[in-house]
Amino acid sequence: MSEREPNVTHARLLLSELEGTADGKLLVKALPELARYPGLEPEVRGLFERTLRSGSISASRELAQNLGPYLNDGNVEFYTALARELPGQAAKTRYLKATLEAYERGQ
Repeated sequence: MSEREPNVTHARLLLSELEGTADGKLLVKALPELARYPGLEPEVRGLFERTLRSGSISASRELAQNLGPYLNDGNVEFYTALARELPGQAAKTRYLKATLEAYERGQ
């Protein structure tokens, strides 16, 4: 998809296919493509929130570790607040907090 012009219909299909995926590596591969669609931020944010809150261990950990390129000034506060709500000792929480700290250092 990345070699083609952005197509919202295709992006929405991608989002529906990613819903509930247990494949963390597939989710990570989709991040750059999803970043091409800022107009779909609410849908993407919803998918990421559901994945981080109740997704498979693999998907939630991979997403938390690799969310950095998707972060921006418009959504970083959302993910910071979400990190505070996730279970404190969970690996996904530690990974998400580390990703957020790396984003803040890069600013």
